[in-house]
Amino acid sequence: MKLKQLQETIDRTIKEVWTEKIPYDYQSHYLLMEDSLKNALYFHLRTKLRNLIDSNNIRIYPEYHYKYYKADLAIVKLNDYLGKKAT
Repeated sequence: MKLKQLQETIDRTIKEVWTEKIPYDYQSHYLLMEDSLKNALYFHLRTKLRNLIDSNNIRIYPEYHYKYYKADLAIVKLNDYLGKKAT
């Protein structure tokens, strides 16, 4: 799958989770504080994107540090050669 198509699929899934799953979790008292919201978002994204994650070397991190920045949630595509020796 091309990068643009991956981004569009992930974007659409985030919006679906945010508008459909998170309100249900909130109304059902699953969300107590910010961390439970992050965990719920992470759970629903991992569940809905399972096949895409596995087939495209995508990872979702609930916290990500880069230089002087910190993201509460990061969705990244790993290097295709991660863990392989260069020849």
